[in-house]
Amino acid sequence: MIYKNSNAPVLLKKINLNVWSLKDEISHVIMSKIDTIEEKELIKSLVEDYSASKPPLRLIKNETGESQEEYGAETSDDSDITEPSSDSEGQDTESDTSKEQIISQKILKLPDHKIARSTTIMSEIYMEEMFFFSETPFIEGQSIVIQFCLPQKFIMNADIVFCQTYSASNRVIGKGKLPYRVCAKFTFLRNGEMTLLRRFLNSVEPELKELKKIDKKSESEENVTEEMFEDVETK
Repeated sequence: MIYKNSNAPVLLKKINLNVWSLKDEISHVIMSKIDTIEEKELIKSLVEDYSASKPPLRLIKNETGESQEEYGAETSDDSDITEPSSDSEGQDTESDTSKEQIISQKILKLPDHKIARSTTIMSEIYMEEMFFFSETPFIEGQSIVIQFCLPQKFIMNADIVFCQTYSASNRVIGKGKLPYRVCAKFTFLRNGEMTLLRRFLNSVEPELKELKKIDKKSESEENVTEEMFEDVETK
């Protein structure tokens, strides 16, 4: 985004998005399966796919010795992430945990009129929320699905925090007008979403080692000492 009418060159990593309402997605699933699947099975599958999974329970004992159920505080953020196992001697065994686990997602193809073309930039994507520009407005509190249009596409579920038109004095780099500024908070409705988002952000963040080398090189070139002038005077 360029503030006001500045002509300064700015490097932005733009990402195209497809955004649609979660309500429209569920309606699409129901209409496509209602004639082939029994009602009970359809409802069961919808509950499994669109109900947020809770962390596993663990039993703890209080001072009186009674057992209580408590949500595990140290559990992983996604249930589909495996942890390294240990052998009987207490040493970690070599496993395939070094390899990234494959997470599969069901990305539906909705009609074009149900999809809002949107765009964002890398600096406005966080682990908790993101900001983007959209061609169509959304309602505050509305549940949406965000598809990242990348070589490896993935989707995230989120709730709209705010949606408003931005000032006409600001302009966004790119073709076409996207008049609505949107903030969405991730809900991580389905398993694996947090892992996919974390992998994506880690894959695009700059390497700090290279940046430090560039900074040190520029500092060494710009540093001017009194000894430099003494050598010139003696000559």
